[in-house]
Amino acid sequence: MADRDGWFSRRLASRGEVREILGEKIPGGASFAYALGSATLLTFLTLAATGIWELFFYVPSTSQAYNSINFMRFQVPFGWLIHGLHFWAASLMVVLALLHLFQVFVWGAFKEPRELTWVLGVFLLLATLLAVFTGGTLVWDEKGYWAARVGSGLAGSVPIIGDWMRNLVFSSEPLGQLTLSRLFPIHIAIVPILLLTILIVHVATFRKAGAAGAIQHREKVGTFWPEQVLMDLVVYCGLLALMTWLSAWMMPSIAGPADPIDATYVARPDWPFLWLFQVLKYLGGSLEWMGFLLIPLVGIVLLLAVPWLDRKVDRSPARRPVAMTLFWLMILGIFALTYLGATSPTEPLAAPTGAPPATPESSIVSTPAVPGPSAASHTIGGAEHGQAIFVSYCVPCHGQEGKGGVPNPNSADGTVPEINPIDPEISGEKKPFDVQFFVDNIDAYIQNGSIVEPKAEGDTPKYNMPSFGNTYAMTQAQIADVEAYVLKLNGTERATIQKAGIEPKTYAWWTLGGFLIVAGTTGFALTSRRKRGS
Repeated sequence: MADRDGWFSRRLASRGEVREILGEKIPGGASFAYALGSATLLTFLTLAATGIWELFFYVPSTSQAYNSINFMRFQVPFGWLIHGLHFWAASLMVVLALLHLFQVFVWGAFKEPRELTWVLGVFLLLATLLAVFTGGTLVWDEKGYWAARVGSGLAGSVPIIGDWMRNLVFSSEPLGQLTLSRLFPIHIAIVPILLLTILIVHVATFRKAGAAGAIQHREKVGTFWPEQVLMDLVVYCGLLALMTWLSAWMMPSIAGPADPIDATYVARPDWPFLWLFQVLKYLGGSLEWMGFLLIPLVGIVLLLAVPWLDRKVDRSPARRPVAMTLFWLMILGIFALTYLGATSPTEPLAAPTGAPPATPESSIVSTPAVPGPSAASHTIGGAEHGQAIFVSYCVPCHGQEGKGGVPNPNSADGTVPEINPIDPEISGEKKPFDVQFFVDNIDAYIQNGSIVEPKAEGDTPKYNMPSFGNTYAMTQAQIADVEAYVLKLNGTERATIQKAGIEPKTYAWWTLGGFLIVAGTTGFALTSRRKRGS
């Protein structure tokens, strides 16, 4: 029905105002190079939408957070996609914010009257990094727990206000439910509100100052609608297809459940913080607070001050040699530190040297069987961490990568049984393996141990399988990780999607096809419009 009396017109934007927004002038014409800002905004909206969906399944409890996320990923139709989009959109938003800042600096688009737009862009990057950090901890897996543990320690190392900062964000030691209860609202409420506020004001200041345009002056002038909108749409659709492909082909890794008493886990942060991780290696002990607070703070202040440090009217990079040289040195330094942080060796967990000691039968016989299924057998462990634990506990008897061959005199087989490949009685004849059947069987051995069959009456085998669960030699989290590694040795993943909705790789191909249709249609529309305009 037509708005004859102007009721909606008096309460919403008028057609003239909408026309003014859509008809905004773009010096030099529309360009794919201008799509970074819109792509950042649309990626934030992707994060918000997928994050809200995840809230229907996530349980902010130290005992249930990890399992609830895995349930969503592997048992809920399309859960793998929603979680994957949320995971990759977080990294993509950091990349887009960095590229956008890089572009604005090189093009000199921060100069008067756009100083506030630049400052808000820097704050947008910082808020995005805060979202990445807090989001990673909410999984409450090994990586998330130790990220919170390191963050708490670094906050506490700050002079004077350190204890206050640590107690405010992470609660007092030891980290636990209260820590998660504080990080949860920070991530789902405080940070999104902060990000949305910055984005709104950022867009408002951009519209007030107008687009800076290309570095070199061009007579051509374009409009926001329809050319720039269509270009923004193509770029975002391409990014959405990329995130879907990453979700299908490079699913977020499983780090295993958080285990506060496991000192074998080597903590390494998410990629945006690797440069800081490397800096902290150089500044340990009493200087740690400088690497955590002083150096980043100086860098942030310098970024915020860019419009006042580089005040030349000329925007051309060739005519700003000092600014560009310092900028490139900073970029190269961060890249180098990030590379070192990602590749620098960590202390390996060495297997005990020499032959393993004999296992007394009493350590097996005195161990009662675990009644019913254990916690480990129903927890998705992390194979990567499981490999490290396997090296420490299992290699002496089972050999490298579980291939066995370790002599066990007086036993029926004469050697310790191989677990790569494992006995079909344990794994089951079905291939691919029935994962839960496989895990339940090997779990019983790890939890309760096993007495090796003697070769002849009266002979006592040198080695028996000790109990790791009932004697608390391993935690349930560690056992779950070892079980995931043994499965991987046998060619099966512990984390398997039970209800995909649509098979991930098939869905990725469909998404690629959809993007090609959008890109082709948009390209045709833009070409036709330009031909008509000429």
